Amino acid sequence: MARINLVTAESATAEQKALFDVIHAQLGMVPNFLKAFANSPAALKAFLGLHSIAGDGSLHAQTRERIALALAQHNGCEYCLSAHTAIGRKAGLDGAEIEANRAGRPHLYCTRARGGTRLDLASIMRTASADTLFYICGPGPLLGAARAAARELAIAAERVQWESFQ
Repeated sequence: MARINLVTAESATAEQKALFDVIHAQLGMVPNFLKAFANSPAALKAFLGLHSIAGDGSLHAQTRERIALALAQHNGCEYCLSAHTAIGRKAGLDGAEIEANRAGRPHLYCTRARGGTRLDLASIMRTASADTLFYICGPGPLLGAARAAARELAIAAERVQWESFQ
């Protein structure tokens, strides 16, 4: 079986070293999969650019890591689980929440198809722990109900992120 060589700090070109410096500054180390990407500096730059775009979005770092942990669990990728566990801790997730996501038990809610039972948003928000972050995405009426519930329960604005679609 063919193997992809990892670019090390000792074997890296000046361009690769510069990219490694950026990665090290963000993560405190250079993961092996990025050392493999470094065989093509253009591919590594493209990956880092994509990663930067995702990081510059409106989702809080903890929310991004919750999603990444749930996806890594679903995909059965031990490497990703390990990486996003460490990144999640760095982002402030506690052990219980990391374990819940790693076990495939993130706190996610959704509605049924048109005509189905609506969520009781106020009840969900009322029973959530004080450090729960809410990400609410949906059409205008859903967002209106969620905003009303958040106001009624005096939930801090930084705990709720909104995204609408038509």
